[in-house]
Amino acid sequence: GTLKVTNATEKSTLVSSRLNQIENRIQSVTNPTLVGAKILQDAIIQDGSTMECVYHNDTDRMVIVKCVGQDQFYREKVVLPTELFWFEAPENARLEIWRMSLQGQMLQVRADVKEYATQDEPAGETLGAC
Repeated sequence: GTLKVTNATEKSTLVSSRLNQIENRIQSVTNPTLVGAKILQDAIIQDGSTMECVYHNDTDRMVIVKCVGQDQFYREKVVLPTELFWFEAPENARLEIWRMSLQGQMLQVRADVKEYATQDEPAGETLGAC
C-alpha cells in the first residue's frame, strides 16, 4: 500500500527500511548482479517513489524549470544556457520550462517528468526546450 510521509525524518526512515528490504532480497538470489538490478527497479516503480531526471538547456537563453507533483512537491531552478539540471521528482510530476521575454515569463514546454527520466533513454536524445 501507499504510505503518507509527513516529514524528512519519516521519509529517511522509510527509504532506509525499503533499501534494507531490497538488499536482503538481492542477497537471497543466485545472481545478484542481474536479478538484483531488476528487483531494485521493480521496487522503485511499485513504491511510486522518485525518479532521477535531467534537463539540458540547449538554448542560448536562461530558462526556469518548474517541477510540480502531488503532496505539495515543487522544485524550481534557473538553468543557464548549455547547463544540465539533474533532479529527482515523483514519476507523476509535471515539468514546465519557462523562458524570459519582454513581457515576463513565457511557458515554452509542459511535459510529464517521465520524458526527462534518465533510465528510459540517453539524455542527449530527449532533452531541450522546444
